[in-house]
Amino acid sequence: MNEEKEILIKKLKAWGLPEKYWYVEEEDWDKKEVFKMINEEESYYFYGGAGTGKTMLACIIGKRLIRQGKHCLFITAPDFLGKIVAGFNFSSSYSSSEEVLEKYSKANYLILDDLGAERSSEFAIQQLYRLISYRERNLKPVIITSNLTLGEIAEKLSDRIASRIKGMCGERIIYFGKEDKRLLGKDDIERWKRRFWKGEEECLHM
Repeated sequence: MNEEKEILIKKLKAWGLPEKYWYVEEEDWDKKEVFKMINEEESYYFYGGAGTGKTMLACIIGKRLIRQGKHCLFITAPDFLGKIVAGFNFSSSYSSSEEVLEKYSKANYLILDDLGAERSSEFAIQQLYRLISYRERNLKPVIITSNLTLGEIAEKLSDRIASRIKGMCGERIIYFGKEDKRLLGKDDIERWKRRFWKGEEECLHM
């Protein structure tokens, strides 16, 4: 591994990108046209079934930002809340809850993965709202991935959170379909690729 690659991997690890995506590149994505339509300075909401490529695409975009020398953090919604809870039991091994919130609220770029997978207690809703609301008010780009539509986010979490996400993302709400590519056969994968841009219910559209 050359020195440039080693430095990149260290940044990906330090900033939380999952190891399974460290070596994934834009060339590995099924429909490369998407990269011409993505503006890293904007926020996006990726939703659809498990295994449809939401996190993979978000991490490819995150790697692009990091290669450009930009600061991009990755965290799942459950892990974010876990760090907040750990912060209330502050010790030398943990940041305080307010430090955790500030870290992810003020990061130049954020990937918030798996929103809606967390237990939806009043506490969880409050902390997620603080995070998302701060980024929306301060024009901090975020890519959010979820298995849920914004309507389902409004039901499970709150109308306020769904509204803030819509305010940040506007029309940049992208549906990835519901078929888990990890469970599809070769013929199914080809069919999935053909449908990818057609705007059908099962495929990604912008």
